Amino acid sequence: MRIRRFLVAAGAVFVSQYTVAPAARAQHVDSMIQATPACDGAVRDARLRSQHGRTVARSGLVATFAAIPITLSSASRDPRTPPNRSRMQFAHYLGLTGILAQLTGGAVAGTAGASSSEWDDALQHLTIGHSTAAEVETCLGRPTHRTSEVVNSAAPSGFSETSWEYRARIRKSFFSRSYSRVVTIQFRDSTVTGIKVTETR
Repeated sequence: MRIRRFLVAAGAVFVSQYTVAPAARAQHVDSMIQATPACDGAVRDARLRSQHGRTVARSGLVATFAAIPITLSSASRDPRTPPNRSRMQFAHYLGLTGILAQLTGGAVAGTAGASSSEWDDALQHLTIGHSTAAEVETCLGRPTHRTSEVVNSAAPSGFSETSWEYRARIRKSFFSRSYSRVVTIQFRDSTVTGIKVTETR
């Protein structure tokens, strides 16, 4: 009787190694896949930094132009009346701040772009037939241009086709010549159906 119980227990342990353990390992692998991000968002963050740099540069340009009428209005038309020095000083600092903002914003916008390797790595994380529009936006950010079309909407099996276009200037180094890259991503019902990359050097 004891021998029979021992054999049953040993058989249960032997079978559990091929049933419970693989299932546990499969669950562990699934959890690792779910925990691993599909894309690190390097391209999206670089595009956001470049956009912020252009915004700062445009604001500096507005401040520089705004300093001109303030300077003119602070000057006195009557030679016997001294000019408004406080307004002239304000216009002077406003103009300098605007110039500094243009230089800083232009430098950030010109150097914050994603590199070619970052673009290639981001596109490798996108799988045709599986990746969704939300994943693409998380990885690359908002597209430069977006077009959509509803195909046969009257039919029960109607679907929508969308095209996102990303434009970027890529420079390998600070002194190298930049080139243009256009990435076009096709969607059908928010699922990626095609990726096209065009480079102009």
